[in-house]
Amino acid sequence: MKKQPAIPPQRIILYSLIGALIFVFSFSLHTKKTVEEARQQREYLQNLGQKITTKVFHQKNNRDILVRFSKKDPLFLHKEFSSFSPLSKERALLQKRTQKNVLPEDVLLIKRNTFLSSGENNLVFVETSMEIGSQYKETIERQTKPVEVNSTDLETILSLVEDPLQQNLQRPHLIVSEARIERKKGILQETWSVHFNIIRREYFA
Repeated sequence: MKKQPAIPPQRIILYSLIGALIFVFSFSLHTKKTVEEARQQREYLQNLGQKITTKVFHQKNNRDILVRFSKKDPLFLHKEFSSFSPLSKERALLQKRTQKNVLPEDVLLIKRNTFLSSGENNLVFVETSMEIGSQYKETIERQTKPVEVNSTDLETILSLVEDPLQQNLQRPHLIVSEARIERKKGILQETWSVHFNIIRREYFA
């Protein structure tokens, strides 16, 4: 039998180094893959936890809203604003001014008094559309025409609609969906022309 030539020591060392490098490279790839998988799993669990927390939070809020706004008066807006009289102080002042001797230059005051006293500047809403869901009925209340108000009137309107202190127990869930507010220079004071669209939600008990 022919004797196989011996492997030179230098080649043995080279083969050993190559084998070590292959092992290190393979281990590095495995480690890198393991770290990447762990990172992806951690992100997945974090996202899942956030989704669960958000869902529980929204469910609790939905339950709170459902309890708070169920069995409320659907005619709340109409009842509240039927007795609401914008610019009442200006109207009272105009009535006093026009009860005296009227001068030719007071024609504008007379027209203004007629406008405010006729009910033309009253705030009126009408129902224009409706959608029914699984938990609530949603109705759009549109203001029939713009009305003039002062800053105090505007605060009163927003307070009635939004009720931040939750003082009115008959108020349904009201959401201002559109608001147009323009400043006007009046005869006796600065006023605002306002026009609102409001969403009214009635929740099923």
